[in-house]
Amino acid sequence: MYTDPGALVPPSRTACQLGLLCAALMLIPACGGEPEPELPPEVAGSYNLALQQSDSGCYPPDFDFWEIFAFAQNNGNNLPIITAEIEQTDSDLEASLGPSGCVLTGAVVVGGAFSLTGNCDDSLMARGFTMTGTITPFGANLDLEATLVIDVELLVNGTPDGEADCVVNAVDVSGTGAPAR
Repeated sequence: MYTDPGALVPPSRTACQLGLLCAALMLIPACGGEPEPELPPEVAGSYNLALQQSDSGCYPPDFDFWEIFAFAQNNGNNLPIITAEIEQTDSDLEASLGPSGCVLTGAVVVGGAFSLTGNCDDSLMARGFTMTGTITPFGANLDLEATLVIDVELLVNGTPDGEADCVVNAVDVSGTGAPAR
């Protein structure tokens, strides 16, 4: 059968099906699997933090403010200050507090929200710490804003009895940190 090369030939059914399939594939965005999850921010660094008690169930004469805050330094104006060396592995955090040497552990999530817990004991009392807040970029540094709750347990013969004697319900924690490089 002779076919004129210039004549219009209707496309075959298979060619039409392939053309529609190709057109449909072009409309589907490239799929490379699941998108990469967003990682938590890098918050590791050296922080200088000020503490301001805003709510407490620990009252004199049974509880002295500076005995409870013995893990901190007095800045000279009766304001407790601490340092925190925060190390980070993925989302896991470990914070070493100065001058006490107490260690808190926890995690940071996308957006910079974090939580740290741990104990900070001395010869007078056992302290259970829970710190929650955010760490965000602030220029070349990091800004930390948090609330610290301290469960205070007086030691009996050098050991805790397992029950909190009072709770410092809210300590405002604020300061800046230099990122670890």
